[in-house]
Amino acid sequence: MLNLISRPKYLKRILPFIDTELIKVIPGVRRSGKSFLLEAIRDYILAQNKDNHTN
Repeated sequence: MLNLISRPKYLKRILPFIDTELIKVIPGVRRSGKSFLLEAIRDYILAQNKDNHTN
């Protein structure tokens, strides 16, 4: 099993741009965590949608 490292610093930098029309580009070398960051963004959006539907 992989030990994944949470990157809240990067997630916080991207969150203000989530609901904008700007194209988001996440550059980086291979195996630097870009896909993991996208999964974290997805999880954040899904959690926000759940919270909005339960209130």
